[in-house]
Amino acid sequence: MASTADSAARTASPNAESIQAWDGPLYDRFERFRPLVTTGLGAHGEAALDLFPPAAGERVLDIGCGFGDTTLRIASIVGPKGGVTGVDVAPRFIETARREAGEASAANVRFSLADVQTDALGGPYDLAAR
Repeated sequence: MASTADSAARTASPNAESIQAWDGPLYDRFERFRPLVTTGLGAHGEAALDLFPPAAGERVLDIGCGFGDTTLRIASIVGPKGGVTGVDVAPRFIETARREAGEASAANVRFSLADVQTDALGGPYDLAAR
């Protein structure tokens, strides 16, 4: 859950309006139509992974991870010696992603609330996915 300092920083962010939209009505719509959205977007993600697959053991940053579906998929490819960090600006997406990764016992995945334009993203990473 986001701290009060995180919430204040997000309100002052140059992307505050977008963050509010992604954490509010867009999250609600994505959740409502999740099977359609993740199936449609998932096909594009799978095509990208076919063209540019991460290697076992690599560290990958998943930018705008949403529910974390692609993050978990990448984690299965890089295996236990690799790792994937999913980042998103919307706290509700990160909360859902963390919960579902925990339910899946995905040990090589972590999720961070972050704005890629303004926040430190950790690392180093071998690859970035979007």
